[in-house]
Amino acid sequence: MAQYLNYSDLGVGTAIVHFGSRARAGGEERSLGDFLQAGLIWNAMASAIVLPVFLVFAWLYVSSTGAQNALESGEAVPLLIIGLVMVLMLLLKPYGAALTGAGLLPLERSNQGIGVVARIVMTLVACFVFQSITLVAVAETLAVVVPAVLSLVSVRRRKIAVMHWSGFPSTTLKYMLGYSVRSFSVNAVGALLLQSGTIAAAITLRPQDVTYYNAAFRIYSSVRQLIGWANDPFRPALSRLSVGSPAAASKAMLSLSFVTLALSAVGCGTLMIASTDIVELWLGTQVPVGAIAAALVILLAGLTFNAVHLPLIPAADAAGRPGVFLMPQVVWLILTVVGSVILGLMAGLPGIAAGFTLPLLFVEPYYLLKGSRTLGFPLRRWFTVVALPVAVIVGGAAIGAALVLATMAILGSAPSGIGVAAGFMVSACLTMLLTRRWLPLSSFVALGRLEL
Repeated sequence: MAQYLNYSDLGVGTAIVHFGSRARAGGEERSLGDFLQAGLIWNAMASAIVLPVFLVFAWLYVSSTGAQNALESGEAVPLLIIGLVMVLMLLLKPYGAALTGAGLLPLERSNQGIGVVARIVMTLVACFVFQSITLVAVAETLAVVVPAVLSLVSVRRRKIAVMHWSGFPSTTLKYMLGYSVRSFSVNAVGALLLQSGTIAAAITLRPQDVTYYNAAFRIYSSVRQLIGWANDPFRPALSRLSVGSPAAASKAMLSLSFVTLALSAVGCGTLMIASTDIVELWLGTQVPVGAIAAALVILLAGLTFNAVHLPLIPAADAAGRPGVFLMPQVVWLILTVVGSVILGLMAGLPGIAAGFTLPLLFVEPYYLLKGSRTLGFPLRRWFTVVALPVAVIVGGAAIGAALVLATMAILGSAPSGIGVAAGFMVSACLTMLLTRRWLPLSSFVALGRLEL
């Protein structure tokens, strides 16, 4: 609950990154310090609202019969205090965004990494030394507290964002919220989308089937998170380029689209081929392996298709058009909720996954068309520099996987999903190597050299 309440700033951090990057390029009258100050004030006001809400609901929870039966004596109050500290980190959250907006994303990521290491170490100590649920909660809190404090120290020590008080920044806040709320709305609907499958499974399937669906979805969400991590670092660069060089911003966006779609297609394709072996290795053979693997394949196929528009959302935000993809997001959500329930009743686990994926056949072209009109790139150019090269890579990979499978059949050995998947990935790499003169592989280099 404390983690979810950290999103009550309505995306002001995204606004700090965007406007801070624009300020670096000379595209804003206000400085990064002005935006940081306004963000800190806004988060302080949000904290004043969410803290009482957290305390009420957290107290009701720890006082419930179920929680009392699970908790040991004296654990309730420490857990409340730990949760309160996590919510209070909302006050420091803008400092991390300020680092990113200042072009110091590697430093901000290093701070996050230190927080992750602290959580892992404390979790291991809590589980293997003290066997304490309270210390596990401390570990989770450290993952939030450590990066926030380190970002505060970095901003102050480097004097990245100098703040001067000149009255309540109502104009700056209004300016920032006009951007952040629209961007936040798209992300909020996306978060609801990711939860819709689990909800539909809970409505239509048995409790154990919900667990099986969540197992498949965990792999999907992990891959999607990796794609998000690959895209997010380029937000400030796209915001900065959109000020003085829209053509360069468009070129960078197309490069990002090619890299995202190519890596997604190869990565998801590899996992799809090895899906049955992955499920057996992870969950064993006592579970419905076929149904779980089928659901995983459908989800990953959808993620590959979904990767078409994932770079377009941060690019639209960087171009000053946040919220432009809200309508297709809402349409996808509605179709997913209806389709998952209907198909879940008809086909079980694969039906839930199909209900989540099939709407993309109708919605994804709308995303692409909307992105073309908003960001000003011709659809023909997108197909030339993004879709066609990815199709060549996937085609070469598929041929390689087929050859591996045929070789196994000739040798009389049992088909190995992991072996064929390895052939698919190696063949994709060989295809890129052999066709490097025709494929836009320079996109990888261009993104690597892009100033964040």
